[in-house]
Amino acid sequence: IAHCDFKSANILMNTVNDAVLTDFGGCVLVVPGVSNTAWTTYPYEAPEIYNDEPFDMSIDIWEWAVVMLHACMGTKPFYHPNIDRNISNMV
Repeated sequence: IAHCDFKSANILMNTVNDAVLTDFGGCVLVVPGVSNTAWTTYPYEAPEIYNDEPFDMSIDIWEWAVVMLHACMGTKPFYHPNIDRNISNMV
């Protein structure tokens, strides 16, 4: 099962400062080698989503890495206001 919408807005802090992942409405059962439909958020989407390729749970790892880079850099990596340019920066 992949979360498919791992983004900073879906990470909340509880009263003891533990990070809690929320919004499981877009989770999908991943079937290896089969093109799946995923509900993801631009610009956190993995390249497989943009390229309409089969994906696995590694898209969550990509999204997590984008969240971590966003937290460390203060800006979303690969981001460009023009979505086509953003995609070419990413893939």
